[in-house]
Amino acid sequence: MISIDLIKHACEQLGIDPFARGLQIANAAEIARSHYPPFDPARPALIAPIENRETLLNIKRVVSLTYSPSHTLTFIPSRQTISLENLDRVHDLNSDTALYLAPRKDAGSFYALAEIVARLRAPDGCEWDRAQTRGTMRTFLLEEAYEVVEAIERGEVEHLREELGDLLFHIFFQAQVASETNEFCLPDIARDISAKLVRRHPHIFGDARVNGIGELLEQWERIKRSEKPEEKNGKPDLPRALPALMRAQKIAEKTKTRVNLKKIAANVEKLSRAKNKEEKLGEVLFALAAYAEEKKLDAESALRAAAGKNLTAKHALSEANGTQRARRKNR
Repeated sequence: MISIDLIKHACEQLGIDPFARGLQIANAAEIARSHYPPFDPARPALIAPIENRETLLNIKRVVSLTYSPSHTLTFIPSRQTISLENLDRVHDLNSDTALYLAPRKDAGSFYALAEIVARLRAPDGCEWDRAQTRGTMRTFLLEEAYEVVEAIERGEVEHLREELGDLLFHIFFQAQVASETNEFCLPDIARDISAKLVRRHPHIFGDARVNGIGELLEQWERIKRSEKPEEKNGKPDLPRALPALMRAQKIAEKTKTRVNLKKIAANVEKLSRAKNKEEKLGEVLFALAAYAEEKKLDAESALRAAAGKNLTAKHALSEANGTQRARRKNR
């Protein structure tokens, strides 16, 4: 427990008004047991009491997830200031020791983002944002999701950061639209996914025991089936909005479809003679997706990589031809 006297004394030494600045109070022992800091880095925070080095080192581990190594912290009552990266050098700790974290100057905040999105949707907000619905934002959301995937595949960290932000905006936007009609809100989304993750990981948050990845995946699927029946009217319950090739592979997985290369080759040969070439092409593509599933290959990623490789090769050839034409003109 954090005593009121300790909080009052810390605020007096720091010369801050806890109410004016929105001071967050955190129990040191709870922070030390956490895996992510439970406070907003855009606001000041006071962690206490820090009675031993083990607690201090664990606080450093957790706080380092959202604060930079050079972020300055202040110990109370000594008023010693130190950077986060050097926090483990402090040894003089007792039941009266508190740690003050000033707000990050460049800190982003989920609360701030939620306020911005709500402001855009307000009666006097942005005309375009106010006119949007769940449906009209669907295409934009899909585009942002694909751009996130592309940034991951290219290994472009800064681009990934930007695209994740764009995708996060769409999540907040959909939540804002729902909250306006009292359907659900952001905390509901966080609560539901948190409960689902805890429920599906009883070996972490409960007393279940699993031996290896195989048993772990079996447990996951078993819990998932108990939450929501996988099949409706005998059909796998898969989102129609998935890319066609990805959906085909997932259907092949759920239905345990098996094919061989000879059958695929025979279907390819029949393609040129088929009356309905599009239908036969669909059969060939589905068979290839099923083959990919059987061999544990990612058909969607394979096709995307091949398409990108082809585009790069065509671009290089076009540039080479352009260079040759330019040289001929200069002769």
